[in-house]
Amino acid sequence: MPSFYRTYTSPDLCNKAHPVPHNGDKSLRIALAHRALTAQMLLSPDDIIVTHGCIEALNLALRAVTQQGDLVAVESPTFFGLLQVLDSLKLKVLEIPTSPSSGISLEALQRAADHYPMLRALVVVPNVQNPLGCVMPDGHKQALGGMVRITESSFD
Repeated sequence: MPSFYRTYTSPDLCNKAHPVPHNGDKSLRIALAHRALTAQMLLSPDDIIVTHGCIEALNLALRAVTQQGDLVAVESPTFFGLLQVLDSLKLKVLEIPTSPSSGISLEALQRAADHYPMLRALVVVPNVQNPLGCVMPDGHKQALGGMVRITESSFD
């Protein structure tokens, strides 16, 4: 039997007597908080929620900042699973053109933000975007970061 198979089927990992907490394994959250320091983020393990994948993470994040009927900007084209999440949450979608070489159009995003002041969220995948597979250049990422701001009123 291959060693990786023995590792992933060991009784310690599959022990039903010790369920994983709803926000993820404590030791993993500690390791993630420590790793976040390299990105100059000061997080406690209690600030971190470990999800079962991207879709669950998107669902939780969008539920935290939106309400039914809110407008969310997405890259176009975008991952179909994201559109399904937005639909299930009864959110409106605003498509922003996306280039395989530079990522989301910052000009179109700025026009959309100016035209739709109640735009509640933006979902962008800057690294290996699905379905284009592109990586947004670092300068473009920095410019995008400069455009986006979070205010307390965003969570009212």
